[in-house]
Amino acid sequence: MTLGDITAKLVADTKGFNASMDEVGKKVEKTATSSSGVASKIGDAFKKVGQASLVAVTAATTGLVALTTASVNAYGEYEQMVGGVGKLFGDSANEVISNSKRAYETAGLSANAYMETVTGFSARLLQGLGGDTKKAVEYADMAVRDMADNANIFGTNIQSIQNAYQGFAKQNFTMLDNLKLGYGGTATEMARLINDTGVMGESFKATAENVKNVPFDKYIEAIH
Repeated sequence: MTLGDITAKLVADTKGFNASMDEVGKKVEKTATSSSGVASKIGDAFKKVGQASLVAVTAATTGLVALTTASVNAYGEYEQMVGGVGKLFGDSANEVISNSKRAYETAGLSANAYMETVTGFSARLLQGLGGDTKKAVEYADMAVRDMADNANIFGTNIQSIQNAYQGFAKQNFTMLDNLKLGYGGTATEMARLINDTGVMGESFKATAENVKNVPFDKYIEAIH
């Protein structure tokens, strides 16, 4: 039975109930004495119960259809995200999917939002890690958790933080100040962050010119 069949059956059954209540109301009115008017009011009440039931079930059914449609769309998006994760992470894809299912607890994100965030910067992350998908899973999860922590601590809209990370993956540092860590939105400031945290070691001095050559996982590590 399809959703349409269920909807039609619910409405049809309610119409039957409505008709029965209406019939009861008419019989009550017919047997009532015209002087009291009490039975007439009872008859009206039975009619209204039937009418109200039809309105209520129709509204509930409409809501059910909308909810089911939204669920189907969300599942379709989930399947699409899983496919993208599979292509990017290969044998490590299941770990990303597993992390996404816990994302509501760890980062306050839905599974779909988690995977969308991760896939948005995964190509650059994997490039910097030489294609090591296992490490990429760890850094990606670290990044998403840090995004959530940053939003909770500073009250920043997490979308702004996600946009900042997406920008870093494209070597665009203008949104570094979205993180409210005390660094401005420039390449010079990202270089300062890299140097302050020492994630590249003492032998490397980051500058506005060479910071774009720093692997994306080091950006994540420096922010962390």
